[in-house]
Amino acid sequence: MHAQVPQYLEVEDKIIGPLTLKQFLYLLLGGGIIFLLYTILKLPVFIIVAMPIALFVVLLAFYKKDNQKFTRFVANFLKFISRPNIYIWKKSVPPKTEEEPMPKIIQKTAGLKQPEASKLKEAQWKMEIQK
Repeated sequence: MHAQVPQYLEVEDKIIGPLTLKQFLYLLLGGGIIFLLYTILKLPVFIIVAMPIALFVVLLAFYKKDNQKFTRFVANFLKFISRPNIYIWKKSVPPKTEEEPMPKIIQKTAGLKQPEASKLKEAQWKMEIQK
């Protein structure tokens, strides 16, 4: 049994003419708000108030920048202004560790006793003596 896998999952379906359902609903809601303002306000005030609303609705429905919808931009902007914008920079200082001082140059002498230590210290001791 073979099933077809949709190829374009990112593309929304065009439902009403060249518009997707979201675009149609944005335009319908914006048109309803503008019509309501038209019935309430006088013409000069209506034009001043309706123009920004119409622009915002058209941006919501159609505008994309860098393949990102305007609705996503608005959501990110609202998150940004609603959160506190306090940036604190703390310089991280590494904890101080007591480092062993650099070993002094040991002269070759015969008959020196080896200090009791780990194998790494033994190897270091042998290398310094054999120089």
